[in-house]
Amino acid sequence: IKKVRLQQFTDIIRNYIKFKKDNKMDFTDMVEKYVNEVDPPSYKVFIVDEAQDLTPLQWEFVDKVAAQAKRVYLAGDDDQAIYEWPTMAGMVIIGAARDVEVISTFEFCVMALGTTPMKTEKLGRGERGVTLNLGGIEISDGDYVAGDENGVLVSRQPFLEA
Repeated sequence: IKKVRLQQFTDIIRNYIKFKKDNKMDFTDMVEKYVNEVDPPSYKVFIVDEAQDLTPLQWEFVDKVAAQAKRVYLAGDDDQAIYEWPTMAGMVIIGAARDVEVISTFEFCVMALGTTPMKTEKLGRGERGVTLNLGGIEISDGDYVAGDENGVLVSRQPFLEA
């Protein structure tokens, strides 16, 4: 998991906001533009791998292209469904995470107490919308959380104004 200091984090957000204000597109913008503006050509075969990780917008893309394909193949693994909750903005793991090289590709923040190379027994799929109490600090659904190796900040208000 890539660690950044709070100042680096705020610089990244400011630069991203500037990037978007300069009418530049990120990956999500490109997929949205395709879904809204492009008539896909016909295909003999359309293959979607890692289907379990698609966002709702990416599924719109798949539906649009698949409608023009003679055959469609979907491959995926529901044990690895990172977009099971597609509105997820972040994940807090109360324990150690593994597969950090995969986690680093996620489009949302993942915070864990540490890392481990060992596979563990799954005790459940987690819960959403619950209040966490971490070290005496309550973190509720909708709170803003930022952190690095020095600690975590929790706020009921956004850290930066867009």
